[in-house]
Amino acid sequence: MRVGLVTRNARLYSSRRFIQAIRELGHEPVVIDPFCCVLSLNPVSIRLKNRPLRPVDVAIPRVGATGSSIVMAVLRHLQMTGTRLLNTVDAISIARDKLQTLQCLQLADIPVPRTVFSVDSKQLERSLKPLGVPVIFKVLDGLQGAGVVMSESTRSTSSVIDWFQSSRTDFIAQAFVHDADNADIRCLVLDGKLIAAMRRKAQDGEFRSNLHRGGTAEFVTPTPDEIEMSCAAAAALGLRLAGVDILRSGKGSYVIEVNASPGLEGIEGVVLNDLARVIVEGACAGL
Repeated sequence: MRVGLVTRNARLYSSRRFIQAIRELGHEPVVIDPFCCVLSLNPVSIRLKNRPLRPVDVAIPRVGATGSSIVMAVLRHLQMTGTRLLNTVDAISIARDKLQTLQCLQLADIPVPRTVFSVDSKQLERSLKPLGVPVIFKVLDGLQGAGVVMSESTRSTSSVIDWFQSSRTDFIAQAFVHDADNADIRCLVLDGKLIAAMRRKAQDGEFRSNLHRGGTAEFVTPTPDEIEMSCAAAAALGLRLAGVDILRSGKGSYVIEVNASPGLEGIEGVVLNDLARVIVEGACAGL
């Protein structure tokens, strides 16, 4: 079976692990760099590095923070040529938009933090007062903690809003969860089941727990409610594979984000499990 890995960088830890797992399972890995593709219509075809791309049975999308438009275009083309994607284009598109993600979660009755969105700065500032301070601002398409800003006063809140709007960047504002201890739980869900989890803690002086931001990780056992919540969140977005981020507080747990291309480096080291193999087996199941 030809198993594609859609990635801009085959040298990254997660990419290398997926390629290794594909080979160990007896399949042929096909690395598809979207920036090396030419897409054609009538008839539909893909050229990769100036050669026709032979049919790929299944593909694992790795959609990073940059170049998302060409990546999504390549994924659509793969779907059009009959390749089964582990996560569909529509599901990935929802997950890449933080507001749309939260809307889908709310519709599914999954708890989310208090969140406000508006393009009218005056109305937005008035709407933020019930959230108190600090306030967390997030760009809609940021990944790995990029585009996340904390405002600790009313004055700085006005400045942050002005900056985002002057740069024509859409964003959401969320209430800061004081008793979350600057930590969250990453739940890795595959086909409606939890396959791994870790607790991420921000480094001193930082509120973002992302490992790319210097956060640390440790093993954690989610509660039954958190497991149900993470699986429901993946289902609400239509994702077979998802990294679901959960905040714990005295008022209960909240889903804060859902990642359609969760990384493996931190979580494999914590759970000491070959998650790449588990995911590849799931991607190829039934073919």
